[in-house]
Amino acid sequence: MTKNPKGKEMFQQLSEFEMNHYTRLKDLLKSLQEKGEWILYAGTSLKKKKIPLKVVTPSKGQEQLTDMDALKIGIREEKKAEAYYRSMAELAKDPRGRDMYKRLAEEEALHEKILNDQYYSLHNTGVWSWVIKDRVIGLR
Repeated sequence: MTKNPKGKEMFQQLSEFEMNHYTRLKDLLKSLQEKGEWILYAGTSLKKKKIPLKVVTPSKGQEQLTDMDALKIGIREEKKAEAYYRSMAELAKDPRGRDMYKRLAEEEALHEKILNDQYYSLHNTGVWSWVIKDRVIGLR
């Protein structure tokens, strides 16, 4: 629902990251259920591309969130995801499992940094600082 093109692009890229996490975790579940084996997770590095997003319109009487609200919610959720993956890394006995969870935690920390940077830019200058380029965002 963000109107600013830079904000839309940032949220789009982050949604692609999270979709890849979801897909890899589904693959992991399938591998653990069928073979009892962890899969190798090399990390997420996505080039700019578009996935269809479902447009949600607020129902009558429903409060409209601002861009700042969306950023605050995103920051909170990325922190929770990072903490969860770090705790799972500590519990995992398999080296591939530990590595996968550590990488996921690192990626969530990167997402949190991206959101924090945008929050402070928007709060302090009123401007989205996200640069729209054909760039690769990732860790590794």
